[in-house]
Amino acid sequence: MVYDGFGNINKLFYTHTGLTTGLTYSYKIEVLNFNGPSQQSDPNNRASCEIPSGFVNVNQISTSQSTIVVGWRYPLEDGGCVI
Repeated sequence: MVYDGFGNINKLFYTHTGLTTGLTYSYKIEVLNFNGPSQQSDPNNRASCEIPSGFVNVNQISTSQSTIVVGWRYPLEDGGCVI
């Protein structure tokens, strides 16, 4: 358990701090009332990353009367997670 909302039932979010960039974290939700606990939700996996940066401008590869093909390169910095 990372959050117990007892006495604060209107708070519907949790802020997880101290994460390690590049790791994936798995979360499940379980609700508790006077009838007991619910079943846990399916896992929700989230990666701890920063925003990618260092994008190279989009470039034109080819054009025709009905099509434009553009290309780009991976950013210089991926933010710690696979793109």
